[in-house]
Amino acid sequence: MIHVANTIDNLNLLATITEDYCSKNRVTLVPSKTKLMVYGNTSHNYEIHIAKLLNPIKINGEPVKFTDKAEHVGIVRHQDGNGVNLVTRITAHRNSLGSLMSAGLARSHRANPAAFLKVHKIYNTPVLFSGLAALVLSKSEIRILEAHYLKTLLQLQRLHEKTPRAVVLFLGGSLPGEAILHLRQLSLFSMICRLPQNPLNAHAHYALTSLRKNSNSWFLQIRNICMMYGLPHPIELLQHPHSISWQGATVTSHPRALLLLK
Repeated sequence: MIHVANTIDNLNLLATITEDYCSKNRVTLVPSKTKLMVYGNTSHNYEIHIAKLLNPIKINGEPVKFTDKAEHVGIVRHQDGNGVNLVTRITAHRNSLGSLMSAGLARSHRANPAAFLKVHKIYNTPVLFSGLAALVLSKSEIRILEAHYLKTLLQLQRLHEKTPRAVVLFLGGSLPGEAILHLRQLSLFSMICRLPQNPLNAHAHYALTSLRKNSNSWFLQIRNICMMYGLPHPIELLQHPHSISWQGATVTSHPRALLLLK
C-alpha cells in the first residue's frame, strides 16, 4: 500500500484514515516495515527540512522516520533517482548470466551462440527489465540500460568490440534495449486503458490534459513513445482501449512525500 501527498500534513491524514480502516478490518500495520520518503528539487529544501523536523506520522503510536530508499515488490525507490534500481537490475542480470555458464555456455566451452541467445531472451532479459517499465527513467538512465544490453549481446555472440550496433542487434535477433522497455511500458498502459474505473485511468487523463509538456510524468513519457512510433494519442487509446494491439503494426510543483505501508 502506498500513499502520496504534496504535504506532510496531508500524508498524515491519509495515514490516520488508513489506520482507522485497518483497525476495523483487523489488519495490523508494522511500523518497522513502513517507509517514509520525500521527493523534491533544490527549491523545496526548506519545506523538506521543516517536514522532517515536524514529522507527525506515527503507526501504532510509533514515529516513522524518513529514509533515503525503500523496496517494494522488488523495485527500489530512491529519493535521488533510479540509479540504485538500475544497478540492482544490472547486477541481477549478470548473476543470472553467470548461473548458466556451467551448462556449457561459457566462452571456453565453445557452445553454439544461438542457443545462449535464445536462453538469454527467455530467461535473462526479463530479469534485466523487471520492474523498470513502471519507473520514470531519464534519458541518461535509459542510455546506461541500453549500453549494458547491447554489450551483453555482443559478448554472447563473441563479436568484435567495434561491431556496429545495428549488426549486433540484427545477428542477435533482438530489438534494442530501449525498444524492449517501450513495449513493456505500452503493455502497462494498455492495462490501465482497460480499467476505466481505476484511479490510474483518471490520473492518466489528468496528466495528459493538464500537466506541462516538460513535467516528469510517466504518462507523458507514454505520450512521447506513441509519437515516436506513430501510434494514436494516449487520450484516444484511453477512450477506445479495445483497439489496442502492440504486437501488430496497426493500432486501431510541490515536493511529494511517499508513505509505504506494510
